[in-house]
Amino acid sequence: MLSLYRLTKAITFNPITKMKTITRSILFVSIAALLALSSCSKDDDPKASKTELLTAKAWKQTKIKALGVEGEPDACDKDDTYTFKTDKTFVQDEGATKCDSSDDQTTSGTWKFNGDETIITVSTEDSGITISYDETIVELSATTLKVKYTIFGIEIEETYGH
Repeated sequence: MLSLYRLTKAITFNPITKMKTITRSILFVSIAALLALSSCSKDDDPKASKTELLTAKAWKQTKIKALGVEGEPDACDKDDTYTFKTDKTFVQDEGATKCDSSDDQTTSGTWKFNGDETIITVSTEDSGITISYDETIVELSATTLKVKYTIFGIEIEETYGH
């Protein structure tokens, strides 16, 4: 019985055994804290869908690029707004400054994504004729919409913001 007591005492007071116990405890607490902190990460929040990003707010053009030259939109285009709605309709409002005074104040139509949501098709009607065109989505985030399309063989890239 005495030898078992001495063995227990030797293990209990052995500095190496104590150090291993402390190290394991610190390691366990560190891992637990790391897991607790990582479970509160914003990455766990569901990301907004492309439809939610597109329809969240009205968009205004901030940049235009054609023939490799980037610039600002014309003054009369800067106050135009493009509002995409969740019912797959859109409204383009000319704002206070129109480029052509005979233009309607608003133009409306429909929009839709292709299957993988990389292309948006916009359709509008003018004098009974439906006009549709595709725009490739280069970037879509909570603050930026960047699209590109080709018209008359010229690639145009437009950037919009809120």
